[in-house]
Amino acid sequence: MTEPHVHGADERVEIDLSALAGALKRALRWLLPLCIAVAIATVVVLQFVPSKYRAESKVLIQTSDSVYPGDVRGVEEERALLDNEGVASQVELLMSRDLLRRVAQRLDLASIPEFEAGPKSNLLREALVALGLMRDPGRNSPEERVLKVFYENLEVYRVDGSRVISVRFTSRDPERAARIANALVEEYLDLQSSVKRETTDFAATALEPQIERMRQEVKEAQEKVEAFRS
Repeated sequence: MTEPHVHGADERVEIDLSALAGALKRALRWLLPLCIAVAIATVVVLQFVPSKYRAESKVLIQTSDSVYPGDVRGVEEERALLDNEGVASQVELLMSRDLLRRVAQRLDLASIPEFEAGPKSNLLREALVALGLMRDPGRNSPEERVLKVFYENLEVYRVDGSRVISVRFTSRDPERAARIANALVEEYLDLQSSVKRETTDFAATALEPQIERMRQEVKEAQEKVEAFRS
């Protein structure tokens, strides 16, 4: 009984590998120049793309441990509120139009070309505007265009598992990015301080009758002591 002849299979494999190597060699004649051209084009395009820099500022949300007389809500309840919906509310406050408008006016962002956000030519948009299906972007006020760019480059989120809010802003200028992120946090803290002052003033006003009554009681007690001594 003779053994099967397998040399034919080996030859076929060698022939297939040789053909594959030949095909790859022929493909490299046009594939290698194409890769080089794509790499050069990418480098050239990147030279005209403006760089983007991101700055980050963080805020720690804390509660006041003082509880005024007559306040039925305790400190633990305040902390529980901040741990849940409270921090999310502060995130929304940091992204409010009023707060962003204050920062834009404070830093005069409307005078910066990066915040002009002028409408670009677009045939589809022009057609939709002509049909009345879309608002003409050219009619937006400078403030609206500034806020539009502000929102597009702003990122505010809560750090997972904490009461820390991160404020990120992206700009072509690294110093400007840091200045805007810090200014937004500063405006937020100023707003919180003013709210606390108003709360303190309101509490002091509400406690004035009670303080006056206690002052009268102390005065009467002192008069009784003097009378007892005499």
